[in-house]
Amino acid sequence: MLFFFEEFERLAKPLGLNINPLKTRIMLSCSSKFALPAMRKEYPRHIVESVEAVLDNYSIDANGERVEVMDGIRLLGAPIGNANFAKDFFAKAVRQATVNAAKLHAKVSDLQTRLRLFHQCTIQQLPHLLGNEVLHTAPLRYDAYQWEEWHGPLAKATDHLITSFFATLLCTDDFPAHALQISQTSVGDGGLGGLNPSTGAVPDFVLSWATATKYAQQGVQLERESDPIALPTSLGNLFTPGLNPESVYLKRFCHFLGPIADIAAPARAPDKITALLTNCSTNRA
Repeated sequence: MLFFFEEFERLAKPLGLNINPLKTRIMLSCSSKFALPAMRKEYPRHIVESVEAVLDNYSIDANGERVEVMDGIRLLGAPIGNANFAKDFFAKAVRQATVNAAKLHAKVSDLQTRLRLFHQCTIQQLPHLLGNEVLHTAPLRYDAYQWEEWHGPLAKATDHLITSFFATLLCTDDFPAHALQISQTSVGDGGLGGLNPSTGAVPDFVLSWATATKYAQQGVQLERESDPIALPTSLGNLFTPGLNPESVYLKRFCHFLGPIADIAAPARAPDKITALLTNCSTNRA
């Protein structure tokens, strides 16, 4: 770990880039327990000391004390860590979206403008998290062929936020389920084209992981005419069930992969799962 930080500093400093130790955070585990005591028992002394050096130099608070993350971190707007951390992260996101929705009611008088801002801005804080909810919480006993009926806590909270927004917008205490369904139906089919968290969560999870699997196993192609850039074999192994049988995340992905591939892969593909994982674009799927 220390090698990567030192290499980054060596390459970045001549370009004027510096690591901010007050914002950089190191996550050694997501078990809510300090990892260093266990590392001292299992790893050579020089490895443990290098990890301590990283914490002391690159992950500190305002008082200069080391900060070791033990439950999870935010990466590109998504939670990475244990299930409790993810659930708390989702709840905070919903609370923030609720606050923003209330500001629309308070400050935007035109109803059409308020509705469009809610659909295009406020509620868009949540869709990227729905697939992550499946990743972190989906039970393997869940009927994968009922994927369009996903009702995790985040999906339910999102539906509740939408219902509450429309009730306030229309000055009514009653916004029935069929009205919510109309608001989530596409404009082409006579609805308002709003977010439907129940139908979007599982496909978002599966297609994101299918793309990650393709990159990890086949490499990343930056240009259409160029050869893919191969990634370390160890990354590809993480996305291979036979080589990573204990991964709960991978089990969830495989659990939902078949039903989604049946719909997302080309109809003429002899093996739809293989087609989805190898040569089917996410946009087409």
